[in-house]
Amino acid sequence: MTVQRFIVYFTWIVPTALQVIIAAILTGRKLYRDFPVFLCYTIFQIINSLTCLALALHPAASYSLYFYVSWLGKIIEVSLSFAVIYEIFSHVFYSYEAFRRLGSLLFGWCLVILLMLAVVTVASEDGSDTNRLISGILLLQRSLSVVQCGLLFFLFLFASYFGLGWQHYAIGITLGFGIFGTIELATSALRMHFGSAFDGTYNMVLPLAYNCSVLVWLTYLLKPQTAQSTVRMLPHNELEEWNQELRRLLLR
Repeated sequence: MTVQRFIVYFTWIVPTALQVIIAAILTGRKLYRDFPVFLCYTIFQIINSLTCLALALHPAASYSLYFYVSWLGKIIEVSLSFAVIYEIFSHVFYSYEAFRRLGSLLFGWCLVILLMLAVVTVASEDGSDTNRLISGILLLQRSLSVVQCGLLFFLFLFASYFGLGWQHYAIGITLGFGIFGTIELATSALRMHFGSAFDGTYNMVLPLAYNCSVLVWLTYLLKPQTAQSTVRMLPHNELEEWNQELRRLLLR
């Protein structure tokens, strides 16, 4: 077994094992009540990784079967990741109905725009139907990475301005997605610039980045929650006034 192949399997197995622990923590501490979509995402990633690993190692499994299963998994992963981002946004603004309603509208329109861009990409891409579909999925993935980075930046400012502790589980989940999204955007840009010559590095760096994200999630989930310092109990400040003004605008 080559060093590169060993790294691929290592970065495949380790996050799966860690996500089993994450799922157990979410279930044991009943955090699935606050983050049900993140739990679904974690469980899916475990099942998807084990399925793809079994197909990769099974001598009777065809490449085409592995190909379609892995790309189907990518579609579901992108969809669940987007849903997790919306879940975190709703959790942070749990006490502010107007902000949650505005967030629902923004995420809804964002999803529509991303799907339209993907459809346009698929329709305009040259080559076979498979290559066009892959181009659409990759576009959605890159777009999602932009949303992840934007959410990380927004929540970082939000937490700093309103005194929200970074020990909170929602911030840890956001940080993990933000790290992966940032590295995914950077490596995708380099891949587009250097072409197939960068494929080997891309295929090694991206799994390592996901390992870092999983470690961030596990670290934050293992930390005990600070004494009732949750995002649902934000101190009274001008955010409540913004919420009231936004509610009046939405009700017009």
